[in-house]
Amino acid sequence: MIRKPARTATGKAIRFLALPLLAAGFIAGAAAQPERQPRSLPKPVRTYAELERETGLSKPAALAYGRMAVDVGARDWPTTVSFRCHAAGGHVVSNLAPPPATRVFDNGYYVGDADVSSWAIKTTEGIILIDALTTEQDARRFIVEGLRSQGLDPADIRYILITHEHGDHYGGATYLKKLSGAHIAMSETAWRALEKQQPSATSPVPARDVTVADGERVTLGDTGITVVHTPGHTPGTISFILPVHADGQMHMAALWGGNGFPAKVEDRRTFLSSIDHFADYTGRAAVDVELSIHGDTDDLIARLEQRRRGGKANPFLVGREAYLRYEEIYRLCSRARMAERGD
Repeated sequence: MIRKPARTATGKAIRFLALPLLAAGFIAGAAAQPERQPRSLPKPVRTYAELERETGLSKPAALAYGRMAVDVGARDWPTTVSFRCHAAGGHVVSNLAPPPATRVFDNGYYVGDADVSSWAIKTTEGIILIDALTTEQDARRFIVEGLRSQGLDPADIRYILITHEHGDHYGGATYLKKLSGAHIAMSETAWRALEKQQPSATSPVPARDVTVADGERVTLGDTGITVVHTPGHTPGTISFILPVHADGQMHMAALWGGNGFPAKVEDRRTFLSSIDHFADYTGRAAVDVELSIHGDTDDLIARLEQRRRGGKANPFLVGREAYLRYEEIYRLCSRARMAERGD
C-alpha cells in the first residue's frame, strides 16, 4: 500500500542519451514564451516539407532536430511529431465530440472527454483513477456515468492519482472523493503548489491527502502502479508505469504526466531531463503501451474509436519499438523547440 506521510522525493541519477548538440549553448534567462493560446489539431507530419509547413520551425539547428524526429517517428507517430515539434506550442482545442467511455484493455477504461483524459484501472480490490477532469460536472458526466456504462461502480474508486497541479486534472477529485471515499494522491511539490492557489468555483482544490515519492508503487489488490517524478510542465508533475491486460496477456503501459512545454528556459531543461529519467523506468519495465493525458499528442480519439469498432488489433498495443520511437520524438522535438528559441 502507499504511505500517507508527506515528504519530498529523493534524488536519482539522470541519464542523457548521446544526441548531438546541434544547437548553440544554453542561454540563461531566455525570454519566456507563454503557450496557452488555442490552436487547431495538429496535422500529421511525415516529410521534411510537412515539418516546416506544420510546425513553424525555421532555425537550422531546430530543423535538424525536427528532421531527426521525422526520421524516427513519421511512420508510427506523425501526429506526435507535429504536436511535439510545433514551434509555438499551445493547447489544442479539438472541437471533437466527447467519446463514450471505452474499454481499452481487460482492466483499463477511458472515461475522459475529447481533450482531457481520465483512465480507470480495475483491480481485485477496487478502481484506481488517473486524473479527475476539470469540474464536478465533468466528473459526473464522463467518469461517474462512464464507469456505470461499463458495468463498474464509481463508489469502488479507491485511489485518484493526479498527474499535476492544473485544474483540468484535479477539478473533479473533491467530488469523487466525497462519492467514493477514495484517497487523492499527488507529489509533495504539487500539494505545496495547490496550497498557494486561490479557491476556484469550477475546479475546487482538493484537501491534502496522500503524497507519493519518486519510484513509489501504488498498490491496490493485484495491481501496482509505479510513480515517477517528471517535473517540467509543472514542478509537481508525476508520470506512471502500469500493467494492463489484453486478451489475458499482460503489457506495460507508460503515461506521461505533463505535455505542455514550459515557458521558462530552466523549466525546459528540467523537462528534457525528466524525459530521460522516465526512460530509465520505462526501459526497465519494457513498456509497450503508450497512454496520454491529452488526446492531441497521439491520435487518442481516433484510436478509441478504432477500439470501439472492435477487431483483432488493439491500436494501443504499439509494441516496444514504437514506444521507444514515441519517447525519442519527445527528446528530439524538445531539442528542436529549444534550438528555435535559442536556449
